[in-house]
Amino acid sequence: MKEKNDLYYYSKAHKELISQLRENDTFKLANVLDYGLDTPNLIKDYKFEYASWPVVVSNERVENFTSFFNKFKALCNKAILNSFDSNVSFEEYLDCPGFLFEYIGEVFDDITDYIYRYDIVYSKDNFKILEVNTGTNIGGWQLDQLDEHFSQLLKEYDFSKSWNVKKENILENVLKMIIKSVRALKNDRDKHDIVFVKEYDEDENNINDIISILNLIFSRLKKELGYSGDLIHCESMSELSIDEYDIVYLNDKKVSAVISYYTEVTSEIQSINLRLTKCYLKGNLVFPDSPFHNLLGNKNILSLLYTAIEKGIFTNEEVELLKRHVPWTHKAGNEYIHKDQVSHKSIDFLIHNKDKLVFKKARSMQGKDVFVGKFISKLDWLTIIEQYGLDRGWLIQEYCEPDEAIMCDKTGWLGPFDFIWGVFDIDFKYSGAFIRGHRKCDAEEENNGVINSASGAIEFTVFENKKLQKVLSI
Repeated sequence: MKEKNDLYYYSKAHKELISQLRENDTFKLANVLDYGLDTPNLIKDYKFEYASWPVVVSNERVENFTSFFNKFKALCNKAILNSFDSNVSFEEYLDCPGFLFEYIGEVFDDITDYIYRYDIVYSKDNFKILEVNTGTNIGGWQLDQLDEHFSQLLKEYDFSKSWNVKKENILENVLKMIIKSVRALKNDRDKHDIVFVKEYDEDENNINDIISILNLIFSRLKKELGYSGDLIHCESMSELSIDEYDIVYLNDKKVSAVISYYTEVTSEIQSINLRLTKCYLKGNLVFPDSPFHNLLGNKNILSLLYTAIEKGIFTNEEVELLKRHVPWTHKAGNEYIHKDQVSHKSIDFLIHNKDKLVFKKARSMQGKDVFVGKFISKLDWLTIIEQYGLDRGWLIQEYCEPDEAIMCDKTGWLGPFDFIWGVFDIDFKYSGAFIRGHRKCDAEEENNGVINSASGAIEFTVFENKKLQKVLSI
């Protein structure tokens, strides 16, 4: 059984790191950029604060992530297939195109080329999924550009140089998955080109750095995997054309996969995405940004799971699993809330349970439109509830108190943090992670309880313990 203090640590290496940092102030001030390696351009211009010491996660936790994620996808599919009787009810609840419901039974189980990032909090030593982000446009991979720098830092110190650790590279795992999926396409093309669409107008230097990183990784994988296609870049989705056979072209070249990076989803992008989805359904294209792939990124799905629990759709074992790892979530907009087989008037429930709830918009990013009741005044909470409490575009979620995690920031401050993990699930397995953290004192005194890079959280990279290879004795 774990001691209470062990809840602060994610592996033996993490515990050892904190012990060493407590004993030696010099270690606290280590800078990951000080060990003779060039700083990547993307990091030179990186707008978020990041720590110099990595968090190391144990094999056990990594395996627990992978095991649950695969079960979670199946349970989401089960909830969708058994909760709706028409395209209309599907569209009304999930606020997404109704036509997806016609295909979901035959398509959802066959999706392999997905990119998911689960935003997770550890609460009472159980991880809880707060939301799922999907597609090629999500962040969280940027600190991977310092993998060699973090590895070099660990080699510089006697206590860490013998650690048997590694780092999953998220973008590399994305490209590997896409290459694997392209090779599985049933066509007779000699060459399989992948197109990267860069509709991004905020920072031209930033997008050029991303292109350089993708080119470097792809060039290496092309040699390692003997891949015949090229990675081609274009400025806009509108440069793609689709023929009467649902084959995608860029200029005169057939395209086997499309990945994208854009500032916002415009109506034009939505329209082209639907046409590309048709090509995907015909088996002509790898398209990890289709609405089928992105369905789990719909925050209403978490509410649907609890609606399905109320309807008796899941087995007792499935209910126990979901309640352990998914906080209670409810879609706003009804006069009554049903929780644990008890009905409550929605507005009264929200007002009386302020400190136990999070109220957030179903379609929002970067921690915007998220209100953590515990961290805001009664008057502000009441104002929000009066304005949006019956708006179906909002969600009510149980607040999960983060377990304290001891870690050190770049200034040398060592102490308790509240962590939100971003854990990547690519090709049916754990594929890397990063963490956003607020100092425990800041979270209560200065912030609103929202832990997000855009709202001032510090980012931590995550290394994993390598699996020990069994040696056969003869």
